[in-house]
Amino acid sequence: MSGNPDIDKLYTYNEAKGIGPQLSLLQQLRKRRYDVVVDFMYNPRSALFTYLSGAEKRVAFPSRRRWFYTHIVEQPKHPVYIAIEKQRLLAELGVDSDISQLYLPWTSEDTGVWQSFVKEHNLLDRRPIVCLSPTHRRPIRQWPGDCYARLADYLVRAKEAHVVWVWGPGENEFVSDIRDHCETKTHMAPKTSFAELAAFFANSDLFIGNSNGPSHVAVATNTPSIQLHGPTIGVTWCPDNQRHRFIQGESMVDITSQQVENAVEALWPEVLNNLGERKSIGVRMDWRPNQSKRQIGEIHHD
Repeated sequence: MSGNPDIDKLYTYNEAKGIGPQLSLLQQLRKRRYDVVVDFMYNPRSALFTYLSGAEKRVAFPSRRRWFYTHIVEQPKHPVYIAIEKQRLLAELGVDSDISQLYLPWTSEDTGVWQSFVKEHNLLDRRPIVCLSPTHRRPIRQWPGDCYARLADYLVRAKEAHVVWVWGPGENEFVSDIRDHCETKTHMAPKTSFAELAAFFANSDLFIGNSNGPSHVAVATNTPSIQLHGPTIGVTWCPDNQRHRFIQGESMVDITSQQVENAVEALWPEVLNNLGERKSIGVRMDWRPNQSKRQIGEIHHD
């Protein structure tokens, strides 16, 4: 991703512009003469690019395209958290990586949207901020909207939380309709970029949502989170540790409001710890881990 200090070069192309940009990308890859290519996707296109890069060592998991690679790494026999699974590819290279915590880079500039939002809506008291994300591009992977509305009311009434609905491009109307079914006061998040969303979550206290993009951003910012899974396998997408939990149903409609409320109760001590730390250090202005251990910013009423 752009802005990641661990990435020296980021290649992109616009698929909508046809084969030209892809051929140009291939020329760039071959020109750089990479020694090793690790293909985390191992789909037909990534396999082809990996093979045509000319790299001497090409690493991936087993697939029907295994002949594109020089080294095949066997996957775990049982589902595991995806970050742990990907680490097996790095182990093939002798890289002993620490996957205990993911990091998604963002900077102080990305906190501007959050700071303006909390000042505008008077969210600067000692009440926890809970972000809800009811969307997914596949309806079958969405917990029902009326369940989210009831959850929001529970969080406001039972937990005295500030509830904020997050949304992405094309999702505003859908989320607003769910919010309209609430009996309590909740808030619509402002429009954010990807990095601004990360800063938003990093300065909040709990995320609850479907297995979608925002849920992974919450994990990467180490914001306490609860993911809801039906067709998706929760253990694959959630670290399932002290700060991150998942609820697994045979389908999304099988997940009950009581299950989610019970999960909130179980995680709530961690939410309050997060709130206490957030209030003691001020605004978290940077993605780096050591930023959570010192005073890094303040925000006050005008």
